[in-house]
Amino acid sequence: KIVVTHFGPHKKGIAEKYKKNEEKLNRYFINDCSSTIKKVKPAIWAAGHSHSPYIEKYYQTKLISNPFGYPGENYHKIEDYKI
Repeated sequence: KIVVTHFGPHKKGIAEKYKKNEEKLNRYFINDCSSTIKKVKPAIWAAGHSHSPYIEKYYQTKLISNPFGYPGENYHKIEDYKI
């Protein structure tokens, strides 16, 4: 099973530089889908909107994001990370 959403499904997808904003702004970038992940157990959950690429694991699910971002944002490409 693969799930694709616009918003990230778990706070593990919050970039380190934004963790201090967790209560204020991050709720507009990440949804808490923890219970859905535990129930559905997708192999991969791919999301965007974060403006920071990540590969994380939550239970059996690999959380992946490789956002394009705005012009001028310089992010690593997903191929820079082992999958």
